[in-house]
Amino acid sequence: GEVSLEKLQQFKEGWAKFFLQGFPSIGVTVAESIIGYSLEKNGKVVPLSWDISEEEFTQIPLIGKKRALALTELRK
Repeated sequence: GEVSLEKLQQFKEGWAKFFLQGFPSIGVTVAESIIGYSLEKNGKVVPLSWDISEEEFTQIPLIGKKRALALTELRK
C-alpha cells in the first residue's frame, strides 16, 4: 500500500535523530532540538547546512558555545 505523508515525515525524523546521535555530545534531546530548529528555519528535517557558523549553531536550543565549537571543528 501507500505510505502516508505523516508516516514518511516520522521516518525522516527518526532517521535524522539516529544520524545526529552519531556525533559526539549529541543525544536524543539535542538531536530533537536540532531537528525542530531545522524544521522551523528551513522546513526540512535535516541536514542543516554544514557550512553554518559556530554562532548559528548556538541559536539552536541546547547547543551552547562548547558544543557549537565541537560541531564546527568536526568539519575540518
